[in-house]
Amino acid sequence: MADSVAVSFEYRVEDFISASRWVVARSPRTYLICGCIAALFLLVGLLIWWYADQAMGQTFMIASLAGGLLGYPLLLVGVTAHTRKSFDANPAFRHEFHWMLSPTEVTINGKGLSATLELANFQRVAETPFGFVLWQAAGIYNFLPTRALPDHDTLVRVREILRQGMPGNARVQLRSN
Repeated sequence: MADSVAVSFEYRVEDFISASRWVVARSPRTYLICGCIAALFLLVGLLIWWYADQAMGQTFMIASLAGGLLGYPLLLVGVTAHTRKSFDANPAFRHEFHWMLSPTEVTINGKGLSATLELANFQRVAETPFGFVLWQAAGIYNFLPTRALPDHDTLVRVREILRQGMPGNARVQLRSN
């Protein structure tokens, strides 16, 4: 059984931006929103083409497809801007955080924050190139940056703890050691 792992670090705005971009980029909701908006404008363009001016309808349909393709990167730019504003507005993120991972729970302590979360309550855990994302529910997740881990052995222990502690129905996406 893996031992507990304790890490202390300060969050950076880059941590939050990379985590939120990673989550948004892998959310089916993002593609659904962009696809529905493009389909709606395509339908409007088709109706204009049938009942009004064909050239205007074709232009509208082409613009809707371009808008659908450009909507996704624009959505990520919006998420980045919103995340940066949220980070800047919350002074609690500028203080040191202490994470203690054990095979049964995660304890997070920081200025104005103290939480003990059982690993059995998490729905999903994923390892990104930037850190670990632990989902409690859709849209509610905790992020442990990889840069906070002092060495490779600690990284391996964190992976073992998360593999052992997650419930059987949880989605676990961790790299191999």
